[in-house]
Amino acid sequence: MLFSNGGQNALAAIFSGVFKAGDEIGVDPFAYPGMKTAAKMLGIQLIPISQENGEMSKEGILYACKQENIKGLYIIPDYQNPTTHIMSEECRKMIAEVAKEKNLIVIEDSIYSFLLEKHIKSVASYAPDNTIYLYSLSKTVAPGLRLGYIVSPLKYKKDLFNALYNMNITVSPFMLEIASRMIVSKSIYKLMARHRKLTKERNKIVDKYLGEFNLIGDENCIFK
Repeated sequence: MLFSNGGQNALAAIFSGVFKAGDEIGVDPFAYPGMKTAAKMLGIQLIPISQENGEMSKEGILYACKQENIKGLYIIPDYQNPTTHIMSEECRKMIAEVAKEKNLIVIEDSIYSFLLEKHIKSVASYAPDNTIYLYSLSKTVAPGLRLGYIVSPLKYKKDLFNALYNMNITVSPFMLEIASRMIVSKSIYKLMARHRKLTKERNKIVDKYLGEFNLIGDENCIFK
């Protein structure tokens, strides 16, 4: 596991450390704006993958591999930003299988995953040697905790470490200490539960005043 100054910092480190300028990565047609700015800054080309039922299709990924020679995929499996879509377990397994078959690097951005009340297995659990898994505390615990976690296959660890070092030198030891104590003491789970409770209350207000519109995202989605 490696540490970064938040999810955006982790993305920049992956793009600069594992990929190179000109590489192409498959993404959802509607993709996270912060990822797009990081890719543009570092010369990474983004290729929209055709979808089926609101998520990447196998045919679309294989077509992008053949026609665009993509090197990887970027996904937000839970509460995809901006569509709020939660990826099905079948799609996660499919992405893992194709990644292993085509030797793709899957960047699994799980920044919203702990908002789910029922856990769904990650793509990384099906294809650990092909997936770089990201998580950050800012969205599900507290905005001020700008601390990201990167779980990487061993073959990419050195390149990621060097990229993070060149960008940050180090992350705040104080921030690491706070997060570690919260995790060990399990107080982090109380904060997550409170976060979910407040999100549900806010979304009830959204439903009350904007219910006549086509709203997307369930009661746990923080950007409904």
